Amino acid sequence: MVLKKLLGSKWSRRLSALSFVAQAVSALKRGKTKLAVALVTAAAIAYRSSVAGIVIELLLRGYRRKAA
Repeated sequence: MVLKKLLGSKWSRRLSALSFVAQAVSALKRGKTKLAVALVTAAAIAYRSSVAGIVIELLLRGYRRKAA
């Protein structure tokens, strides 16, 4: 119950979305526009649902490791 309340809080969702946006800016600086677009999209989804944001975060990390 506590974990659900923490993950569903407004501050948690905002922090998650802000983290994605920061990663997107970093990706743009490195010239990886497709990754930046994916991260901005993930930020919008993470703002709506923390659980979905976590799942997308894991998928994008796997994508980045595979691409590197």
